[in-house]
Order: sequence, then C-alpha cells, then structure tokens
Amino acid sequence: MLGKQLMIFSLMTVSLLAHSQIGYRHLKPDISWEEHGFHNANLIDITVDDSLFDNTDYEYTHSLNLSLIVDQNSQWTEKLVREEFKKTLYIYAQCGIQIKSAKYISIKMPFQNYDFLAKYTGKGSTKLNTTRALQSISKLPSHIDKPIIFFAETLDQSLNVLAFREKTHTNNKTRDLINTAYVSTNLLKSFETDIININYSSMAHELGHLLDYIRHTKSGQINLMSNDIRFKSDVLTEDQCLLFKKSKLLTPL
Repeated sequence: MLGKQLMIFSLMTVSLLAHSQIGYRHLKPDISWEEHGFHNANLIDITVDDSLFDNTDYEYTHSLNLSLIVDQNSQWTEKLVREEFKKTLYIYAQCGIQIKSAKYISIKMPFQNYDFLAKYTGKGSTKLNTTRALQSISKLPSHIDKPIIFFAETLDQSLNVLAFREKTHTNNKTRDLINTAYVSTNLLKSFETDIININYSSMAHELGHLLDYIRHTKSGQINLMSNDIRFKSDVLTEDQCLLFKKSKLLTPL
C-alpha cells in the first residue's frame, strides 16, 4: 500500500505497445523552418486512433496535444522517440488523459557544437543553458504548440532532464521556456543499465512536471514521479491524476 496515494494499476507490457493504433504521416516542411535557421527538417504528424483503448477500462475526461522536437545531432532516433511517445500514451490513459496527437519534428539546430544543457557549479546542481534554449524557442515557427518536449544532446554527463512549469518560473526574461521540457541523451544509458521497469518513460515523467506536479514522491513509492531510480514506474497514483487534471494544458472533454 502507498498510504493515501493508492496505486491505480500497472500498464500493459512493451510487447503490446508495438501493436498500438497510431498513425504517422510525413509532412512537407514549409520554408519557415529554413528561414529560422533549422535545417533538414523532418516533420511527422502523429495521430492516435480512438479505438486504441476500446478493450480497456479507460474513460477519457481530458485531452492533450504535444510537440516533440528532436536534435538530429543527438543520439535520439525516431524509433526511440516513438517508443517514449507510446509509453506516455498508456501512462496518461490511466488518468483518463488522452494524448490525441503530436507533432514530431526532427531538425538540425541553428548552432555549432550544440548543447541545450549546461553544468551549474552551485551546490553540484545543473541548469539549462537558457541563452541557447531561448534562442531556439524564439526561432521556432509560430504554429508549433506547447507543451514541447525537446530530445537533445548534452555534454554534461550529470544532467538528464529539466522541465519549466508556469507556477515555478517567474523570470520574465525566460518566460518563453514555460511549458518546455528537455530530455538528454544521458538517459539512453540509464535505459540500458539502471531503469528496472521497462514501461517507465522519462518523457512522461517530465510531462508530469509540466502538468503541475512539482515534487517527486518519497523513496519507496513505486510510481511515475519517483525520484529514486529503483522505484521509477509506469504507475500513476490517484493523487497524481487529480493534480494533473487541474492543469491548464489539458482540455476537458
């Protein structure tokens, strides 16, 4: 038992994820990408069929659309990002949150030696390279909607993920970062060696922070928002679902 936070139920296995009814349609990028300095753009419109969960007990109450931006100079591949997206679909379905569609955008960033993420020397913590992140956000075509999940390379081996929530980010100079999250290639090694639950998704975890879930759960609680790698899971708790559904990023159905 998890006390007041009750585990709802675990997700289906990765073998089932491969049979998801998800459509991938390649789009022709418009000139705005090149004009903004993003080269070799590869755009895919991802749509999720309503029948995906017909044989489950999921009942949708809210919907959400995403933008997934992948740095082509990173080790993130389309296959890896698709796997993260599929896991995220099932994780949030537990709460009745339907991720109806997403834009997958693979691009070469407009910087040499590109690195979104930089090391922060204070107290051994890390922070975003806000100058480059802001430059990239400002250059994105206006039709790219938030929340945005960036799949990026980093030279800092201690940094894995970051998320910028509206309620905890009040610096006017960096407000454009609100509702963006960054998932680094450092996680690829963790997937192979450290993550015990194969259905866990770092993308889903960071999205949880964007949906106003500030804190990590205490050690020993098996769920998505745990800060302990031994207890990271695809499971959401009742309290987490209730909090997610209060987010302004969701659309009530």
